[in-house]
Amino acid sequence: MVISTEMLEHAEYWEKTISNIKNICVPGGLMLLTTRSKGFGYHAYPHDYWRYEKEDMEKIFSDCEILEIEKDNQAAGIFIKARKPLGFKEKDLSKYELYSIVTGKKMHKIEDKDRKNLHFYKIILKLQINHVIYVINKTIRDFIKFLVRWDSV
Repeated sequence: MVISTEMLEHAEYWEKTISNIKNICVPGGLMLLTTRSKGFGYHAYPHDYWRYEKEDMEKIFSDCEILEIEKDNQAAGIFIKARKPLGFKEKDLSKYELYSIVTGKKMHKIEDKDRKNLHFYKIILKLQINHVIYVINKTIRDFIKFLVRWDSV
């Protein structure tokens, strides 16, 4: 059994990663995967590249027996359970495109220039602004707690 949870969106070379998952699984073995879909925010720990939809997983694992595939009801994501067939022959995915959170469009691979586009800068700026707002709010809450404690002395 091969298990991959919440990792695929962080693999820059998604095709190679999925190929490795399929190839280390023994014939008849199971692959259980979870990953994020379009609509899930950027979360670089340290990187975030791709979003997988149900249709993507159906295509990517069309060389396997898909036992279950469903959307995550808690957050935008996909769960898939597939079995590697006994006569496994890997399908070519070299032309298949996924939605990239970095560029905001479907593509096969990320290049350095893609990390310098306006879409990506907006995502990073939004993250930074949200972090600053969080820090300011936390500082204000902590200061109010301090004032309340100080006032009671």
